[in-house]
Amino acid sequence: MHPPARAFFSFPCPFADCDGQFDLTAPVKAALATGAEVADGALECSGSRARMRSSPQPCGLHLHFTITPEYRPNARA
Repeated sequence: MHPPARAFFSFPCPFADCDGQFDLTAPVKAALATGAEVADGALECSGSRARMRSSPQPCGLHLHFTITPEYRPNARA
């Protein structure tokens, strides 16, 4: 990504039969707002998976993340 590009922090669940996603937008915004050097946590996929042709069941996949913001001065002055 280049500096003026928008960043997206929402990713689909890696399971092909899951309709969920992981959205890291809130943790990223919180890390930037507090000036944290490192922020970590976990998210659980809220999607559903159809396993063995049965009715959909909660995915439950966990994502453990670490965010390391890099602060740079604004080049536009």
